[in-house]
Order: sequence, then C-alpha cells, then structure tokens
Amino acid sequence: MTYFIYALLGLYAAIVIGWALYLAIMHLAPRRAEMNPVVRTHAYALLYFALLYDFLILNVIVGSVLFWEWPREWLLTARLKRHHASPPESKRYKISHWICENMLNPFDPKGGHC
Repeated sequence: MTYFIYALLGLYAAIVIGWALYLAIMHLAPRRAEMNPVVRTHAYALLYFALLYDFLILNVIVGSVLFWEWPREWLLTARLKRHHASPPESKRYKISHWICENMLNPFDPKGGHC
C-alpha cells in the first residue's frame, strides 16, 4: 500500500513539475526577441530541459499510465492531439480533452495548444 501511495505522489509531482515547465516556456516564448543574450541562452536551456522532461517523464511514464498505452509520438501534446481526435465517448478522449482545455490551452499565447 505504501508503494502505491508513493507512486501516486510521484505521478502527481511529475505532472505539476511538467505543468510548471510548460507555463514558464509559454510565458517566455512571446518575449524571446526582446531578451538579453544571456537570458535567451538560459531560456533555451530551460526549453531543451522541458522538451527532454516532456518526452521521458510526461509522455513515456505519465502518459503511459494515463492512457494505458505506449507512446507513438515524441511529445505529450502530439499524443493528446491524437486522442482528442478519437470518439468523444472514449476515456482517452475525455482525459485528453480535460488536460487540453484546463491545463494547456488557457496558457498558450497563440490560444490553443492542442
């Protein structure tokens, strides 16, 4: 029972960290042209870390648990888009729709992330 609780806490922490990275990148993206070169370098380092985190942690581990399948895509957003195109009554659609509409789309400067 203890391992199950630790696993749930680990998944929750992975999701929150991934979401915080997403929020940071979405906040920095529209301002990259006006950044100082030192700040831009750090912003790109954060972006590359976030992409690696997205693939390894969010897509491979968290996404596999949420959707009960191995990933076919490199990033979680592509996976969410694929499931968002599935029938609305499926569980995968409902999960992807909730994540897109509540956690990602409201914070994308372009208006719709997935």
